[in-house]
Amino acid sequence: MLGCSPTPTRSRLCCILPPRTLGSYAGLPAVSRSGTVAAVGVSARRPSAAALKTARPHPDPDDRLGAAAQGPRDSSIWPGLRRGAHGRWYAVFECHREPTPLPSTGRAIGIDRGIRALIATSDGERITNPRHAEIRRRTVERHQRQLETLTVRDAAGRVCNARDPARVTAVLRLARAKEREANARRDGLHKLSRQIVDRYDLIAVEDLRLRSMTRSAKGTVEAPGRRVRAKAGLNRALLDAGLSMLVTLIREKAENAARTVVSVDPRYTSQTCAECGHVAAESRDGPLFHCVGCGHRADADVNAARSILLRAQSALMSGPDAGAEPARRARSAA
Repeated sequence: MLGCSPTPTRSRLCCILPPRTLGSYAGLPAVSRSGTVAAVGVSARRPSAAALKTARPHPDPDDRLGAAAQGPRDSSIWPGLRRGAHGRWYAVFECHREPTPLPSTGRAIGIDRGIRALIATSDGERITNPRHAEIRRRTVERHQRQLETLTVRDAAGRVCNARDPARVTAVLRLARAKEREANARRDGLHKLSRQIVDRYDLIAVEDLRLRSMTRSAKGTVEAPGRRVRAKAGLNRALLDAGLSMLVTLIREKAENAARTVVSVDPRYTSQTCAECGHVAAESRDGPLFHCVGCGHRADADVNAARSILLRAQSALMSGPDAGAEPARRARSAA
């Protein structure tokens, strides 16, 4: 395992305040590793200041969270409230946590993310893309049609009955449907990232620029885009897969577990042979990879994952502070 020096991390705890609970305030404890306990009240409306109480013990001189309690209130640590589009209130807490390094496994993995398979690993494992948006598409479209039926617009297209009770209810139904979709996506990515961090000491991923990859191809009036509809479908599939969220969750868990995450240059990983290193666009034949240099045959995504791992190992060995900190970002030459 590559050496890592654990550093304190900041974690966020989120408690849902059910709107259906009326009247009394039930305590929802959120206990940090430093001993800070916060109790949040539950109400149908926005919780009052009296419902948000924080009990802090005498701080340890070495405890940064406790030290913050001695001085001015730290807004980045103090409990906060947030209301979602579906009308629910959330209580959010942030606290410092000491890393808990996991036992060394001596294993390394390269991960290739995509749409056909959510991830393909250098070990040959493939995780199917669950396509949460596609599964819930009919439900979301039904709620969208119901909302549009209840919406009254003027000649300019502005909504005239935004506060109509029936329309407000339809808006909440649509928001709840979209929330279920997002929750299912986030839950699956949390579980997958936890499995990866628990099993491997070194995790190599591509440094993909998802924001640039999902830009619209519509273009302008002077220079209209081409294949706009196909590009829009590809963008929806990329966003539905949650490729960026997966890496974010892996980094967060790896930082707390003292694992090492390396991001490599993604250029030509799908055209590089993992056996001989030969780069050729002709080697890629749809879902298969057949190297025109050495004849190596493999699944294209698995071959790319192996190339990603080789680049990460090369970058760490050539770096001056290879393995000095977890979740570091390194780039290798294409």
